Amino acid sequence: MNAVTVLEPGSLALPGSRTERFEGEAHGLGLSYFLVRTPHGKGAALHRHPYTEMWLVLEGEATFRFDDGERAMELGSTVIVQAGTWHGFINHGQEPLVMACLHDSPRIIQEFRDETA
Repeated sequence: MNAVTVLEPGSLALPGSRTERFEGEAHGLGLSYFLVRTPHGKGAALHRHPYTEMWLVLEGEATFRFDDGERAMELGSTVIVQAGTWHGFINHGQEPLVMACLHDSPRIIQEFRDETA
């Protein structure tokens, strides 16, 4: 393994998306992340992980959904979601939402809730 690895901007982009996904396992790290760029009215459906996740709002505004309700967040807000907690978000602002979603795991593992039932 190289002593230094540099990943160029955009090199982790998911196909057809502005979101980037990094999994630390391939780099000897116990941390993974999404760098999310979400337009107005879009977001992530309710999902959960078997580990803690932390969100940091870098630009924009969002409404975060949890089992016990919703909370509005803005630039600089930090949200910590414990393992097994259902959560999701939507960009309720007019500007793009940019967030770093840090996963306390070398791999991203997520289960989405079936909200059609």
